This record gives sequence, structure tokens and C-alpha cells, in this order.
Amino acid sequence: LQSLQFLSLSSNFLTQIPINLPKSLLSLKMERNRLKVVSFEDLKHLENLSHLYLSENSLSSFDGAQLLANLTTLEFSQNQLQMLPLRPPARLQKLDISNNLIQKVTAQDFQDLRDLKHLFLDNNIVSLFEAGALQRCSQLSNLALEQNLLLSIPLR
Repeated sequence: LQSLQFLSLSSNFLTQIPINLPKSLLSLKMERNRLKVVSFEDLKHLENLSHLYLSENSLSSFDGAQLLANLTTLEFSQNQLQMLPLRPPARLQKLDISNNLIQKVTAQDFQDLRDLKHLFLDNNIVSLFEAGALQRCSQLSNLALEQNLLLSIPLR
């Protein structure tokens, strides 16, 4: 399987991402499993991975996504995440973190995401959205913030 580029393991009962996945992978789908923790350290050999789908699991946190430098799409919808990822991959173009428990968005959260085009933060419990949080996201064309607890619209 050393030339495998697309792998879907969705809708299973997996509790962790398999280790020793082929380095040739471009896309990994792991939606609708039973993941609670993702170790990006175990995935850092996937240097070509550009799309990672982890929606509809039981993830409460994740760290180390910056180890996957070529990720352009990262989907974490319908988990139990309470915070945005620390230092997401700089090449990210799409981040879907909708239907989670995100409470705040700070100016640091997106400061390195100059290529971000699609940001889905809908259906969370965001009540704080710091001014300037999206200032460096000059490519942003799609922003979803509905169904949160915002008292003001953070468009600057």
C-alpha cells in the first residue's frame, strides 16, 4: 500500500488513528469513529497529507497539528472541543470546527493562517471573539458564526 493516496476509515469503531500509515497519503477520513485523542506526533511522517477529516468523534482536545505542515483542510465538526487548536498548520485553507464547545476566539488563534479561506465556527458557545482575530486572514471568503452566544459581530 505504499502508493495509497486516499484512505477512508469512516464509520467504524476505531479509538485511535492507525500508526504506520503509508507516507503517500494525501487524504485521511476518520469521521464517525470513537476517537478521543489524536496524536499528531504519530502522523508527522505523513508529509504529503493535505486533508484530514475527524468529524463526529469524541475529541475533547488536540495539539500538534502544526506537525502536518501541508494540511490544507482540517475538519473537526461534531466533537467536544473546548478550545481552538494551538498553532494550526500555516497552509490551512479550510477549518471546520462547528458543533463543538468552543467558548472564545483570541487574536492569536488565527494569526498565522494567511491562506485560510473557509472557517466554520457555527453551533458552538462562542461568547468572546477578540477584535482583530481574523485580521491576518486576508483570503477568508466563507465565515460561519451562527448559533453562538455572540453579543457583537467581530468583523474587524
